[in-house]
Amino acid sequence: MKQAPVHWFGSQLGKAESKLPAIITVILIAIAAFLSYKFIPVKVRNMNLKQDLQKVVNIDYAREYKTYARGGFNEYTLREEVLKTAKKLKIPIKDPDKQVNVQWPEQKLFTVEINYTEEITLPVYGIYPWSFHVYVEQEPHSGKAISD
Repeated sequence: MKQAPVHWFGSQLGKAESKLPAIITVILIAIAAFLSYKFIPVKVRNMNLKQDLQKVVNIDYAREYKTYARGGFNEYTLREEVLKTAKKLKIPIKDPDKQVNVQWPEQKLFTVEINYTEEITLPVYGIYPWSFHVYVEQEPHSGKAISD
């Protein structure tokens, strides 16, 4: 009686194999894709906010000097620019007085701090609050903005 050769990676004799690992893999990929769809745009908005705030805080003093000399260039005008930037990016700022802090200590270097929460609606879990803290300040030596 002749025996069939032994195969190390499973039988080739026509037996059906389980489809369960493939189904579980497809389900996990679908869940990862859905979570990416929900979370990645929120993180991209946060990164864009940091970049745009750095551009706002990188003030060209030579260009703004005339406005500064007339008393119109200060932390309040910078705050308005920060709020415009946040609105353009659709950042949920409900209470600007508490969430946005722009300072110009001793009229030397600007600091901008924004605290906000994005609410992400997920099935089964409900609403997931994702809190962000953005801090941008001017570097003392060059005057260019840096973020945390």
